[in-house]
Amino acid sequence: MRRKGFLIALLLLLVGAEGSLAPESFNQIPAEYQASWLMGWPGALGLGDLKANYPGYFYKVDPSVEMVIQGEFPRCRYISYVAHDIQNRVIGTLHDSEIAPDPGSINPFLPGADWNAPNRKYTIIIRFTPPPPGKGPEVVRGMQAARGNIMYVGAQADGSPNPGGLLAYRRYLPSQGYDFNGGVPMPVIYYRRVSDGSLVKPPISNMQQYLFFIRAFSSGIKNAIKSREWSNRAFGREQKEAVQWHRSPVVGAENPDTVYLIAKIKPRKDKLLVFRWKAPTFPDTYHNKGITGKEDVRYWSMCFAPATTMTVFTLADVDAVISKDGFVNLVVGFGAEKPAKVKPENGYTWVDLKGKNIRFLLYRNMVVSPEFKFSARDVPAGELVIDQIGDYLPRAKWVSSEDF
Repeated sequence: MRRKGFLIALLLLLVGAEGSLAPESFNQIPAEYQASWLMGWPGALGLGDLKANYPGYFYKVDPSVEMVIQGEFPRCRYISYVAHDIQNRVIGTLHDSEIAPDPGSINPFLPGADWNAPNRKYTIIIRFTPPPPGKGPEVVRGMQAARGNIMYVGAQADGSPNPGGLLAYRRYLPSQGYDFNGGVPMPVIYYRRVSDGSLVKPPISNMQQYLFFIRAFSSGIKNAIKSREWSNRAFGREQKEAVQWHRSPVVGAENPDTVYLIAKIKPRKDKLLVFRWKAPTFPDTYHNKGITGKEDVRYWSMCFAPATTMTVFTLADVDAVISKDGFVNLVVGFGAEKPAKVKPENGYTWVDLKGKNIRFLLYRNMVVSPEFKFSARDVPAGELVIDQIGDYLPRAKWVSSEDF
């Protein structure tokens, strides 16, 4: 009963009022027809990125209606909509550059587009039917169930009927001067009948959202147990290196646009953990500059977490000092004194994690360019990553402050 009460309280906390806000230009959808986003979903959960924000909405499948999302492209590094089935498996994805803008609007995430374009609206349709025949290519995890700006969520990842699930709205690294909304209102969610397009009230109540939340929570617990069992096997062996990276296993709720590397460490208070690797190039949207399309990745970051996997620190690409030769020299202290020469002007990035008891690291590469050959996307899930990506692998060693 205590666990159930906690979950009810958490759900009530998460259901925010922002779902009732609609831009005036979006057809003035009456408030009673708008659905509410779950706001404030803890981004630190499961080695989450602290530079990201993860609103969500639990949907219930009803083929007689369709869900409409009307929004504006925010000023941030990346956004995506990811649909999960009732088992928390990915069944459909659309990320920013894949979303067609409304007539008269511009998608600023397209290469060469005006990043600060004033007209930046889009509309996405969620249909509660299985994908039509001839679906698009499969993504890394789960099946791709999107055609243009239409996503189909009527079938689970295994093809069986899907009663409902979670639609996640990911937002990463807002541009300088903006919050996670990126200078635009939250997208508006509403429903309409398939037969005649008339508005209908959201077919899922707060209580039904709670029930879906319970199922998703239970699925998350199971996936966490699987992940823990995997990590105990993978990292149970004696490590030859200070940090040994593995391609992250499939445990559910991953972003199909992201390649994850995971490592387990034992902090040493008397030593510095010194990383060096070549940084993939990325767009400088943080300073409100547009995307060229020539970047290696859209975004990269490294997250640090204790055994709970609740991230306590995220180093985003824009926060790292990148030397003229393109390398990152990251020095992490867990109690050891910071060397005098570890300064940005000397090409070093310093992170002080004293007292944090870090156990896990997660390194992300998001929206990897097809031309970039040094990501671990072709490494099987769970496999050790050693030389497959060359200098782009964050290699590390323990060094004393005196010997630095």
